[in-house]
Amino acid sequence: MTMYQNINQFEQKAIKGAVDLLIGNNGIISGVVSASQATALVSGQKVKLDTTADVSVPSFIAAADADIPCFYVVYTTKDNFSTGSAIEVCYFGGPVIYLESAAAIAAGAVVESAGTGLTVQTFSAGKQCGICLDPVSASGMLTRIILTTPSVIHA
Repeated sequence: MTMYQNINQFEQKAIKGAVDLLIGNNGIISGVVSASQATALVSGQKVKLDTTADVSVPSFIAAADADIPCFYVVYTTKDNFSTGSAIEVCYFGGPVIYLESAAAIAAGAVVESAGTGLTVQTFSAGKQCGICLDPVSASGMLTRIILTTPSVIHA
């Protein structure tokens, strides 16, 4: 895992604890309509991260009435987004930060601090700290976490 920038590196790498300013400053996340989404999404529609998608780009599907409203499709002149279409969504939460995983975490999973607070894991019984934006398959991987307050995550 990269913990610092190297003057000889050829591209920027994620660093644990770094804030994703592109997302954090405007509250908009770029992604795609998931291959699991059967119908087109429209502007203003409540969506959620697809937990079955194992891709590096956030994938969104329509959210059910019972789902916590975290993301909404942003209006564009297209206004009809079929499978694979690029979309932007607004989110409700704090900044987006790179944190280290203590285990595999699905996209859209509520997370909590693990162990001594140096890593995050899927929420089980502790204190929620955010929502996982990127799926990770093992411990020690960096993932983007949308920081939120516990009352926002669980009612």
